[in-house]
Amino acid sequence: MAKINWISMLALVGLLYSCAQETEKQTTAVPEVVHELLEPADFASKISKSDDWHLIDLRTPDEYESGHLKGAVNINYFDPAFGDSLKQLDAGIPIFIYSQTSKRSTKALPAIKEAGFTVIYELKGGYEQMAL
Repeated sequence: MAKINWISMLALVGLLYSCAQETEKQTTAVPEVVHELLEPADFASKISKSDDWHLIDLRTPDEYESGHLKGAVNINYFDPAFGDSLKQLDAGIPIFIYSQTSKRSTKALPAIKEAGFTVIYELKGGYEQMAL
């Protein structure tokens, strides 16, 4: 009889532990990230229809100075403080990103997601494809 109670007690503890683990999984869910690779016309249209956004030029300062999209802020992808610079921005609003050919913008996606952004629009083909 004591053996049955001991087994029942172990089964109950296991069940409670399992339920606690499931609850923890539900509360630590990662927010869904929306990432769209947009053609230049769609990129411009999406910006014009949005009230609040970040437009980030990921190129070097020299590239940025030679020409950039209107309203863009330069955050150099190659800067060692790149991730910290992203974390200074409000991640609660959409971020529009571009580089020269879109290679750097694609490489920057993990850092942008790590900074907390959940709505990311990337210019397909980069700055070479468009000038606002």
